[in-house]
Amino acid sequence: MDDPSLTVPRSWRDLIDERHGADQSLLLRYWKALEVVGLRPAPSLESLQAVSRGEGARVLPLPPYCDVELSVSDETSLMSSGTYKALDACLTVAMVERQGTGRVVTSSGGNLGHALARYCHARGIETFCFQPRSTGYKLDASTLAFPGVHVASADLPEPEIKALARGFAERFGLLHVPALPWRLAASAARAMFLLEAVQSGPAPVEWIAQAMCAGYGPVGIYDCFAALVDGGLLAAERVPKLLGIQQQANAPMVRAWSEGSREIGQRHRRPRPAAYLEPGLYNTDPGANYTRLHAHLERFGGALVGVDGRDYERHAERVVQWLADAGVVLTRRPESDEVLEKAGLLAAVGLLEAIERGHVAPGARALSLLTGGVRASVPSVPAARPRPPIEVDGSLGLDAWVEELGRRWSLPSP
Repeated sequence: MDDPSLTVPRSWRDLIDERHGADQSLLLRYWKALEVVGLRPAPSLESLQAVSRGEGARVLPLPPYCDVELSVSDETSLMSSGTYKALDACLTVAMVERQGTGRVVTSSGGNLGHALARYCHARGIETFCFQPRSTGYKLDASTLAFPGVHVASADLPEPEIKALARGFAERFGLLHVPALPWRLAASAARAMFLLEAVQSGPAPVEWIAQAMCAGYGPVGIYDCFAALVDGGLLAAERVPKLLGIQQQANAPMVRAWSEGSREIGQRHRRPRPAAYLEPGLYNTDPGANYTRLHAHLERFGGALVGVDGRDYERHAERVVQWLADAGVVLTRRPESDEVLEKAGLLAAVGLLEAIERGHVAPGARALSLLTGGVRASVPSVPAARPRPPIEVDGSLGLDAWVEELGRRWSLPSP
């Protein structure tokens, strides 16, 4: 850690750097927790400060529902990219800079690619982003105009998009980011923020709700909780239960959980992309993360719940109005007036469904995680005209596309 005078922590509160507010950056406020969750060597505070562009969060009250006290963790309004993926991007760039790497490759459902493009551009790191064509609307014109940002929009199944990105990185000797430990560690900062939030008030928050896809966020949060408990820094009974939400059109975790299975099998993978409520939640096989998440659910309690279009229609506008009343006005897509980022809404919708289904009892306190929804305006749009993404489809094999993309982006063979 940075500060040689830092004493051995006796409580999770000793890991808070009071010089930095949570509304400024969760990573700067809770940087001391990164080594606790096993990120070694963790980036220094100075390196994180150099990269930070705003990774803040806040907790806002919501109206009660069926005698359950509700609040929302707003991880969108104060995040520079509009989603909590700003945390992943900030930590990733700090780790990449320590390695001295100037080019990175990533695959993303949209939000991570958007965040990485902004953070990498600010530090002069060239970025090659692969994402589904269906989520192209999450990359705005300014992102596509940044020098050194290259996007491949792929009309391919999710596993093939990821395979294409990894094959491209390997072929041209580039670093594929973010590494799994970095993704999980980024959510340790969220865990610390939630601890501060759930311990406030007359009684601790008993439930936290988040929409899940690959599950990196919830796994990272509960990895941190577990490390704090194992290290004697947090009492196990103070850990809130997890309510994990998946859209029914892509809910392998929910299906496995409902069967009592510790592993995801082929019978649990029945994605229906045409019915996705949020196309960015597109990971169809989160097997490794589910096994870890299952262990956390058994240890600390919780449940996994699926929601469909009818659930969304019943609750979404109510939630949107609650958020607006609390000062969070969600960004909408200009061509359709749909909410740009629905994952956070799905968490709240799932929480209301869980209350109605009896998973969350009357009298409880519950916190919903709004992981995105307010797209911050860009203060200075690049003068260059946006470069449209390269369209990738099934007309060529993955190896052929790797070579074609390398040619179009003028990459020399290693």
